[in-house]
Amino acid sequence: METINNVFDSVISLQSAIPDNSQIINQIFPNVYVLIAHVISLIFLLLLVIRLAWKPTKSYIEARTKEIQRKMEAAEKAQLESEKNLHISRIKLLESKNTAAEIIENAELDAEKTKKKIEAVALNKASQIESEGYSKIKKQELELEKRKNLEVSKLALETAGIFLSKKIDEEENKKIIDDIVNDLTAKLESSSKEK
Repeated sequence: METINNVFDSVISLQSAIPDNSQIINQIFPNVYVLIAHVISLIFLLLLVIRLAWKPTKSYIEARTKEIQRKMEAAEKAQLESEKNLHISRIKLLESKNTAAEIIENAELDAEKTKKKIEAVALNKASQIESEGYSKIKKQELELEKRKNLEVSKLALETAGIFLSKKIDEEENKKIIDDIVNDLTAKLESSSKEK
């Protein structure tokens, strides 16, 4: 209980320490002249703050705003310029791709033409070589035919000479013909080996 009494005593002592309303007003505004002096000094202080602090701050803020606006306009201009340059570079890239495609296409066409020319020249040379080979073969065949005819005519003359020089009976006729055939076969084999 004693604690409750102590609390009440402290509350009562606080109330007595707080001055009443009239005392507060008298302490703040002891008289009207002091109040007027305070108001005038407050107005002077406000004017001084406006003159010395607000106006330079306001002009600094305006200058800073103008600077920011100028930089934003420059950034927008630079962005427009970069977009324009990007568009131009894309167009140039597309033109380069088209030019490269044309160059490749022309190169392929030129390669195809060159290939056809080379094939035509090769076919022409092959045809020429073939005709030369064919003519050489024909020439060799003609030579062989001439040799064969000469051999046959020589053989025929020899045979005729043998027949005319000898008395021919049937058995000797067969023997002479066999000798001539064997001789002719040997000569043909030797001439084919020479080739």
